[in-house]
Amino acid sequence: MKIRSGICVLTAAAAMLTAGASQAATTLRMSHFWPGVSAINQEIFEDWAKSVEAASDGELRVQNFPSQTLSKADDTYDATVKGITDIGITAQGYTAGRFPLSQIVELPGVAESAPEGACIMQTLYDDGRFGDEYKDSHVLFMFTTGPGYIHTRETDVQTPADLQGLRIRRPTAI
Repeated sequence: MKIRSGICVLTAAAAMLTAGASQAATTLRMSHFWPGVSAINQEIFEDWAKSVEAASDGELRVQNFPSQTLSKADDTYDATVKGITDIGITAQGYTAGRFPLSQIVELPGVAESAPEGACIMQTLYDDGRFGDEYKDSHVLFMFTTGPGYIHTRETDVQTPADLQGLRIRRPTAI
């Protein structure tokens, strides 16, 4: 009976040690809309995830969900606030009207490049200029794309008149 009790105690202790070791690492779910094969996903998000794991000595892991597999682009912010994903990367313009101050960078002439726009966004956020737009989350970084251009398959657009009859997809309301 003592041997059986001893085995039970050792088994329980071993199980507790194993459980403690497996729970040491925290996995953070990261959701975004870029395709898994895209350079942005592979060279930025995947590399960042690896650097988080390395910097935390394996205490943190980032599980990447590209291609809107965990949350759709226009639902990513809400999915993050609700805890469906831990890190959500999206464009403010996909949730039209929710981030009106942040969308200033989408206006023509505000930024001439993506790095310049991102710097403007981050500076305005850091200076508290966006007020309560992000009060229900913790922003890790702000970014933007560069100026928008019109891309067509068959029509050379040089003047507004060249747009006559074309159907245009725009990413945001701005």
